[in-house]
Amino acid sequence: MPEPTASAPSPGSSGGHPLLWAVLLSVCAVFFAALLWNASELRKNHGAAKGSYGSPGTVTITGEKSSGRSSKGTYCEGDFRHRAGELRPSVVVKQTGRCVRGRQGEARLIAGDRGSDWFIGDDDDVAWMRGSRGWVGSAVLTGLFGFLSLIGAVVWLFGILAGVARIAALIESRKRLRPP
Repeated sequence: MPEPTASAPSPGSSGGHPLLWAVLLSVCAVFFAALLWNASELRKNHGAAKGSYGSPGTVTITGEKSSGRSSKGTYCEGDFRHRAGELRPSVVVKQTGRCVRGRQGEARLIAGDRGSDWFIGDDDDVAWMRGSRGWVGSAVLTGLFGFLSLIGAVVWLFGILAGVARIAALIESRKRLRPP
């Protein structure tokens, strides 16, 4: 087998695929952005369920609604009254147990993000009753995107290391080709 030259990659090397690495880096960036967003949502949701985040007030459950998505099923709906007296009707209620019409309790309201189309599912106002476990879904998503970001970062790092090794080998082969 002939020796690899300075201009051709050695057999079995990855060669130069800058487009592939650009796509991989973009995918890693998307997973990382999703990780940051989900971690932020987890912090808010968990804090609201503990009673330390969001607008304080009381919520009265008014019924149960279908989410329109078969995977989600139903959710509780209610009217939230801020401590200052302002009423916010028809909010999503996160609570433990069944939806019981007329049930009241202290809650924290996280206002929905109606001005952004970046993420789906954060448009509704959500009242979190103390002790709700609805934040566990955010924890699962955060863990998933964290894992995918880690895998992507490791693959990208190995790509960079392979590129550095290829450049070093190229420099070394050019040194050998020069006459003394």
